[in-house]
Amino acid sequence: MSKLNLRFKSLTVDNARGIQRKQGFCCDDLSQINIIYGSNGVGKSTAGLALMALLSPANGKLGEACDISGVIELGQQRYDLS
Repeated sequence: MSKLNLRFKSLTVDNARGIQRKQGFCCDDLSQINIIYGSNGVGKSTAGLALMALLSPANGKLGEACDISGVIELGQQRYDLS
C-alpha cells in the first residue's frame, strides 16, 4: 500500500460566519502552514471548517451562503476544488 501526503495549497472563503472582512479571505501557499492562531472571533474555527469542507461538505456549518474553494495536492496529483 502506498502512502500519499495530502497538502492544502490554497483556500478561499466568502460569506462565511466568523469572517470579519466583508470580502472573505484567501490564503495561498498553505503547504508550509502548521498552525492557525489569532484573537477570539477572527475566524480560526471557520478556516478549519473550510479546510474540512474542501474534502467533505460541511452541511451549512459555515452558513447557507458560504462559498469555499481551494487547491489540494494528493501525492503528485493537484486538484482544484470549488
